[in-house]
Amino acid sequence: MISKELIDKIKNEIKGDKRVYLENCKNNYSEYVEAAQVLFKEYYKSMLKILDEKKDPYTLYISKAIKFKDENDIEGEKKYLKLAIENNVDTPYTYERLSLLYSKHKDYQKAYEICKKWFDSPYWKIPNMAITSLRLLNKMEKLEAKLNK
Repeated sequence: MISKELIDKIKNEIKGDKRVYLENCKNNYSEYVEAAQVLFKEYYKSMLKILDEKKDPYTLYISKAIKFKDENDIEGEKKYLKLAIENNVDTPYTYERLSLLYSKHKDYQKAYEICKKWFDSPYWKIPNMAITSLRLLNKMEKLEAKLNK
């Protein structure tokens, strides 16, 4: 059973410093997953429903984006990554990859916006996404510094 103290601590971390929360997700994974299943139960329910209905983002978008990536078709890959994000995909890979593609073409503003969109979504709070969320946070901070120069 998850303690009220842990739930309150997590809520404060989420409102405060994202990095602290994500590091704690990484370092206290089991505890934080258990708490997340209480705090974000709607997310976990929706995931089960999506998988039951075969409407998972991997099948709909990500696998197609990867196919285009393997064919070196950057525009095709970007198209499916954008579609995935427009449809609220919950996979951080999608945001990380699209941000990387924009950065490679020196479109730092779009790269930043994609990172920000991840942190505007509820998905970054899910503990099993903490490692990629930390990478996205690092990237977003670097892009922000670059844009503010």
